[in-house]
Amino acid sequence: MKLTILILTAALAAGCVTQVRVPDRQSGVIAATDGGVIGYQHGADRSNFAVGAHAHRTLEHGYLKHVGSEGTFAIDRVNGSAYGVPKASAHSQHLGPYGKSPNDHNAFVRAYFVKSGIPVEQIGAVKGRTLLEATGTADEKERATPKVTGYYTVLERTVDGIPVADSFAWARVNAEGQIVEEAVYWPAIAGAVIAKARQLREVRDDPKRRHELATRISADASSAQIVIRHSSASSDEPFEGFASVDLLVKVMAPGTEQSPNYDKTTLMPQTAYVRHFDIDGKELFLPQERLRLPRQ
Repeated sequence: MKLTILILTAALAAGCVTQVRVPDRQSGVIAATDGGVIGYQHGADRSNFAVGAHAHRTLEHGYLKHVGSEGTFAIDRVNGSAYGVPKASAHSQHLGPYGKSPNDHNAFVRAYFVKSGIPVEQIGAVKGRTLLEATGTADEKERATPKVTGYYTVLERTVDGIPVADSFAWARVNAEGQIVEEAVYWPAIAGAVIAKARQLREVRDDPKRRHELATRISADASSAQIVIRHSSASSDEPFEGFASVDLLVKVMAPGTEQSPNYDKTTLMPQTAYVRHFDIDGKELFLPQERLRLPRQ
């Protein structure tokens, strides 16, 4: 997560900057179609991200940005994903974390996003992460003791108990209650997609139908996860969404030679990817995944 923000920071900082008067995407509720569920558009008017003084607006690389002395709040003008990215020298980064524990931080972030407009009934698990920092020189004999620099809280999205794997909302908050970093992508989901997801769940929960599904996808369907998938925040292709049986596939890491005595209990370097299937066993691909498919 930290690496993602660092990469995004570099992308937002590069290139020429154009002063604009382009209006923000309308923040708040994103209407759904055909009986689907609403989404949420985060905006500068709903964010407590610490932009800082001398704030101005620019348009760069498809992002509408609010830039200040402390950092940048940026919105992708195509898909609406929003990011609060602090500068390295930002005062907000050098304060301690909010609360006395990750639980305090989790509660604050959940309440913050609910107040901003994320539908509370779509919030599933609320998970915390801890950012540790240790300083010292390479020739020190004893390892430096790390200290807690901050907490991150991630809201996982669900619809009727079904995970929406590609949506996200997360934030880091400092001791003064300022948002140090944040990211939100919470699009509306069509009713047809939700209906298909419920149908898949019924199939998984029925032993006979689950066996038939497993045969179609040539895998153990009992370990499969029923999810709602949609275009990623990095995609500028037309938005897509579908219900999916997701299977995690582990493979040998590239360049790794398999031991001649290899068996399933042997620990070997592995990498993993996720495959998506519909109710008929047809493999599905998201827009960002199709870009990586080999040309026919």
